[in-house]
Amino acid sequence: MSDISLTYNPVTLSIQPNQISTYIPSSGRSSSERLISSYLENFEKDRESNLMSLASSKKLKKAINWMAYLSRDKRVFVKEINKRVKFQLSFITLTLPSTQIHTDKEIKAAALVPFLQWLRDRFDVKKYVWKAEIQKNGNIHFHITLDKFIHYSTLRNQWIRNINSLGYVDRYREESGKHTPPCTEIKAVKKVKNIAAYLAAYLSENVNSKNKKAAAEYNSRVIGGRLWGVSSYLMKLKGLRIDESMKDFNVIMNFVRDNAKSSFHNDFVHSYFVDSCLVDELIEVFSEFNGNRWLDDSGLDEIDIRMITKQDKNLATS
Repeated sequence: MSDISLTYNPVTLSIQPNQISTYIPSSGRSSSERLISSYLENFEKDRESNLMSLASSKKLKKAINWMAYLSRDKRVFVKEINKRVKFQLSFITLTLPSTQIHTDKEIKAAALVPFLQWLRDRFDVKKYVWKAEIQKNGNIHFHITLDKFIHYSTLRNQWIRNINSLGYVDRYREESGKHTPPCTEIKAVKKVKNIAAYLAAYLSENVNSKNKKAAAEYNSRVIGGRLWGVSSYLMKLKGLRIDESMKDFNVIMNFVRDNAKSSFHNDFVHSYFVDSCLVDELIEVFSEFNGNRWLDDSGLDEIDIRMITKQDKNLATS
């Protein structure tokens, strides 16, 4: 008689900012490194239009949900209006001030990539997403959403330096006779009730979208190279995981079922859609009784862990 050993995989609860799911981990699941590699390769695949695939749209929405959830309300002094203003995220649009004469890939390599590196190096920006789109004039432009306030003139001057490495500002000045081109727009996202849903709807048009913006993206020329991207910090976030061997798992599971706005079920995954305030409550209560070690593999840094577990009230409210 052969000796067959069976491995038991406990049910795992995965907590995301707007969704809580249960599943049984498979021994055949790809490593996070392989997933990230596959994810990056998808950027370079040929596309029939600028509409995202359902899988890519889902990944971008996940990154947006995490960024919005981890972004604390901030108050900054704006000299031009002489008062402090409240904001949560910055929504930046970067354009070309003259007719595009380089390929999309060349513009991203010479202007967008250095701009993102500048954000990381100069302002320690770790949470951001970007999306490329085509304007009516045929030029490529970029939307970047990040969780820090940077003065518009600082952003504008850096973008001008980057795009003028390809001569776009010099050409604008020759054609218009003006010195400073209108090539940046910065908005503080602060008045939208559900910021994550608003940004996801605006940035992640996919093949199933049926609206004017999706139609415009479908009919515009196809963008060369990557269509969108997220920071490495957001890309590596795994979410918060609890398995049924941990204390109070069943209590938490019943709490989720009772308070979910809606749910979706199939043979492998049960998903419950929730408000972020419920996620806050769940994390705070679970951490109070179990400490923070269960968060160590989430991909969150120490500052974000202290914020979401309410260990540092200044971080949670500043």
